[in-house]
Amino acid sequence: MHDAPPAPGLTRRRLLAAGGAGVAVLLAPGAAQAAPLSAELRRTTWAGLADGRVTATVAGRSVGLELVEVADLPIAAAVPALRGHDGAFALRFAGPPGLPSGTHGLHHPELGAFALFVSPVGAAGAAPRYEAVVDRTVRIAGVNEEGVPAAVVPPARAAAPAATAPAPLVTASGAAVPVAAPRRRPRLRTVAVRRGGGRRGADVDLVLTGTTPGTVVRAVLLRRGHAVARAAAPVRHGDAVRLRLRAGRALGRGRYELALVVVDREGRITRFRRQERLA
Repeated sequence: MHDAPPAPGLTRRRLLAAGGAGVAVLLAPGAAQAAPLSAELRRTTWAGLADGRVTATVAGRSVGLELVEVADLPIAAAVPALRGHDGAFALRFAGPPGLPSGTHGLHHPELGAFALFVSPVGAAGAAPRYEAVVDRTVRIAGVNEEGVPAAVVPPARAAAPAATAPAPLVTASGAAVPVAAPRRRPRLRTVAVRRGGGRRGADVDLVLTGTTPGTVVRAVLLRRGHAVARAAAPVRHGDAVRLRLRAGRALGRGRYELALVVVDREGRITRFRRQERLA
């Protein structure tokens, strides 16, 4: 979180009018001020998950969602301080149709149980997409009182759109839904895993194609479904990348699962999984 005070005259109403989404999290009654952000309220947590599958509980039934993007809030285009902000971002999921807008109990194997406000987004007739917004940069009495809001300034007033311009899609919170342009998904050309750095380490050498500037790859080594080592590194198109994974304890011999999470600068996520053996 930023330590500077908010800019004078910036209210939540003005932020919403500028395209910022609402706070989309629940706080327990009596939550202490200045409490640290829990894992599910951090952008870096979601971008580094080995598995993007989340289960939502709706009216006693389970609905499976798949995380496909971790994106900036629309207002970040005009407020540089909010670009890449760890406490202000939008989670976009693919899932089955029919999930209603509202606060839903969610569960993830790494994050446990928590609640987020999830809304359907996108054009009618398109593949179902859902969005959950996390915004910890604006303090709201009784809802979001911990920490210090980020210092932001109101964006310049934009020119009125032409009469022929189509109306933009918006979420239930009023945030604009960006129209995703077709893209080439990254491809894993080669990957090799071997021991490195002693018994507590492993090196992953890989080559990715189809990446764009600003892409980061995160590697998670799992044993029996539990993450035992992690690492991350930037990626340049076609270049070899080495990730040095370090574990808190010795990595025994045997079979492991390697999860690779590729995140481009727009927050779009591509995942790869491989079975590997350490000798």
